[in-house]
Amino acid sequence: MHPDKALFFTEDRILLISDLHLGKAQHFRKHGVPIPLGVADKNFSRLQALCDLFEPDRIIFLGDLFHSEANHSIERFGGFRQNNPQPCQLVMGNHDFYDQQTYDLLELECIPQIEYRNMLLVHDAAEINKDESRHIVSGHVHPAVRLKSSSRNSLRLAAFIFGESHSYIPAFGDFTGMHVMKTKDTDRVFAIAQDQVVAL
Repeated sequence: MHPDKALFFTEDRILLISDLHLGKAQHFRKHGVPIPLGVADKNFSRLQALCDLFEPDRIIFLGDLFHSEANHSIERFGGFRQNNPQPCQLVMGNHDFYDQQTYDLLELECIPQIEYRNMLLVHDAAEINKDESRHIVSGHVHPAVRLKSSSRNSLRLAAFIFGESHSYIPAFGDFTGMHVMKTKDTDRVFAIAQDQVVAL
């Protein structure tokens, strides 16, 4: 686990990232919502920093790579692919609706799910058969936890949540929002607090 909301499988050198929602800030600005400049730059710089750190042999995007209609983020991602030519796979999410030609130009292999070891990597676990025996790893819900103090103050933090049959990966994008999850006593929960991953 990395505090920039990514998983790295060390043995096979696979970088797993979910819910980047690239272009979301530009989409909102286009429709009159005053989103601060620099959000997109930060997402791309974080993404490149992870690749520089781990030097992955493969990158898997666990759905919702882009957010909306085509905008400058596609060109930015094309530049990222030129600097990082290793195989990239996109597990299709509900926001991944570009035509195949666009994904081909970005050298992205688009697939509905990935079988990896004893796991099934998907975007939205709600679409998976309830009888699935493999451990499911998904994004989509932008998981978070809420911490409360004795003075009734609270704080929401993005989190990795590892359950017995299902694990959730936090949303990578800086402009994505979070959903506080109900966790079980058997879940292993790791919150992201600034530049640290903290076991709860």
